[in-house]
Amino acid sequence: MDISLYEQQVEELNRKLTFQRSRYLKEEYEHYRITDMQYSVLSYIQQHPCTTIGSVAKALHTDAGNMSALCKKLEHSGYLIRKKKGTG
Repeated sequence: MDISLYEQQVEELNRKLTFQRSRYLKEEYEHYRITDMQYSVLSYIQQHPCTTIGSVAKALHTDAGNMSALCKKLEHSGYLIRKKKGTG
C-alpha cells in the first residue's frame, strides 16, 4: 500500500473519530463549560503530567501561542495549574 494513501486514510479515520467523540461528549463539555479542544488538552495533560505547552501544541497539531492562550483560560477556570519550567 502506498504510504501517502495510508496516511490519508488514517487522517480521515482520526477526523471521524474526533467528530464522533465530540458529538458523544457534547453534554459533558457543556456541563463543565469547556470546548472540545480544551477537553483534548486536559486529556493529554492527564496522560503526560509534566508536559510543556509546546509539547501539548505539537501533539494536538496547533500553534504554541494559541495553546498558551487556551491554557491560560483553563487556568483561569480552575482546571489547570501552570508552572514555569524549573519551579517544580
